[in-house]
Amino acid sequence: KKIADAKQVNAEYEKQVKTKGKGKNKAEPLPKNEIVPVKFDSKVNSGKTEKSGEREVVVTSNTDLVGYGDKVPMVQQKYAIYDEKNNLVEEKTEKIAAVDGAGRYQTSSKFKLPADAKGKNYTVKTALVTDNKTYKENTYKVTLLGDQTIMLAAL
Repeated sequence: KKIADAKQVNAEYEKQVKTKGKGKNKAEPLPKNEIVPVKFDSKVNSGKTEKSGEREVVVTSNTDLVGYGDKVPMVQQKYAIYDEKNNLVEEKTEKIAAVDGAGRYQTSSKFKLPADAKGKNYTVKTALVTDNKTYKENTYKVTLLGDQTIMLAAL
């Protein structure tokens, strides 16, 4: 879903361009003829416990797209969860359907950890892909400590 419009997000980044100044940290001006990603972050939270003992993990991602132009990129968010031996448990790809230009977009995805996941380490990977090019990847370690607690470490 779209949580901030193009005007707001472009204005935030235009302000950063003006305040960054010169040197290594100089922000690039916004593109005039295309829409590009500039930020991608994810949060991993625990969801409900199923009767079977499976534990839900909810991954919420925010994506900022900036720029001007008519060509809207195809934006996908990829999610994957791996067990302790780095075996793929589950993988999902979600196309951000509501992309109509610059703005801030949010998606959520859910995974289920098996009932015997307690005390084991899992790896959650998220990636933002625009027009079939990976923009950014995030990796998190997730450990189920008890019935309700998930310990999380961003890598």
